Amino acid sequence: MQVDLGVPLGYYTYGLGIGDGWNVTSNVGIVLGRTTLLVLQVHADAAAHQTVYNLFVNPTVGAPQPAFPSATYSRGFVIPLIGGIELRGEGGYTLDEIRIGSTWDAVLPPAIPTCYANCDGSSGAPVLTVDDFVCFQSLFASGNTAANCDGNTVPPILTVNDFVCFQSRFAAGCP
Repeated sequence: MQVDLGVPLGYYTYGLGIGDGWNVTSNVGIVLGRTTLLVLQVHADAAAHQTVYNLFVNPTVGAPQPAFPSATYSRGFVIPLIGGIELRGEGGYTLDEIRIGSTWDAVLPPAIPTCYANCDGSSGAPVLTVDDFVCFQSLFASGNTAANCDGNTVPPILTVNDFVCFQSRFAAGCP
């Protein structure tokens, strides 16, 4: 199925164009000359026998996935993701980046704190506490890429080396 994201023909807000003639729009209007971040999430749910397309317009980079999409559309059956993606420029815009990932954090990773070992983002003295260890363990256990302390990009990304890296940074303290 073809799903176009951007500004559907005849509209002045961001949305989705669904291959069989359906348009689903958000309430976010276009502003000429302003950079806009569009994130399309496709969720094929075999248990519910549906495919859901969620469009997020200008989500906050580094923040968790918003609770509600800017626009959404669902089909009453699972549509396999085959055929790939195609880029077409049918209007006056430029494209600077495309990311594909299996999770929200893979596409828009969480912000890295100024001091990596200050995982919980606390301030005051002392900045580094046991809460930072708990925070790091939670990130690591959930597979969150923010726990990739050593920067390894070869699967498996999260390893015992990330714990050693975190401990070294924790021991060094925050400036």
